[in-house]
Amino acid sequence: MQTISILSCGWLGMPLAGRLVQEGYRVKGATRTPEKLAQIEAQGAAAYLVNLPAQDANDPINELLDCDLLIINIPPQRRSGLPSAHGEHIDYLAEKMRQKARTPQVIYVSSTSVYRDTNGEVTETSALNSPEEDVIVYAEQLLQREFGAAILRCGGLMGQDRIPGKYFIGRTVDTGEIPVNFIHQADVIGLLLAMVRKGITREVYNAVAPLHPTRREIYLANAAKFGWQPPVFTSPAQPIPFKIVSSDKAIRELGYEFIFPDPMQFTYVSNPLKR
Repeated sequence: MQTISILSCGWLGMPLAGRLVQEGYRVKGATRTPEKLAQIEAQGAAAYLVNLPAQDANDPINELLDCDLLIINIPPQRRSGLPSAHGEHIDYLAEKMRQKARTPQVIYVSSTSVYRDTNGEVTETSALNSPEEDVIVYAEQLLQREFGAAILRCGGLMGQDRIPGKYFIGRTVDTGEIPVNFIHQADVIGLLLAMVRKGITREVYNAVAPLHPTRREIYLANAAKFGWQPPVFTSPAQPIPFKIVSSDKAIRELGYEFIFPDPMQFTYVSNPLKR
């Protein structure tokens, strides 16, 4: 039985762990939040409390890395004006992997933010930001160069309680005519499962719903569905750069059929503002 480790188990990694267990894999799930350990175990996975870098000698990172496949799903947590620790986390993880007699296969969950805005379509071969200015590009290149990682570049992650219009209730918005690059949680999990089943290495795939309605269309539809005050749309003072991310390669090479190809039809929880 193949062993798969997920670093880490949060909004995406937790349900992914459950699906992999259902598929018959032995799963190890990592979190840095003690309260989530029981949730990981409830998915049928072994739970590990892991910090990057390790805070003490008993940190079980080496045990987590004893696996056939490591899915790295660490949110970069970019915050305006603050440096991201993502590069430090990846450096530490890479050093731990170098010390292993046998390194696992790697899938790195990345982001379509690595592409430059072109005011047109971008594919997996389009120009990227430089690794000096973009820590996600740095992580991608390190993991591919040293460990032959496969890369899944995700668009805006939506579904469950993540509803794009929720963040713009009653606000003034000047990006209404920009096309979206969203993907539903269920399709990210579906694409990862397809990559796992095929044993994909080194390849790069975009994970974005094939249809790209405008933000105006999405926000107004969300407001109408949930009874929210819609945003006020204005024209931007200057043209706003954008990109349209193509997922054709994943559809073609993985034979993947999107569950939610149209962001206008995404499903969400029934009470999205209730916490």
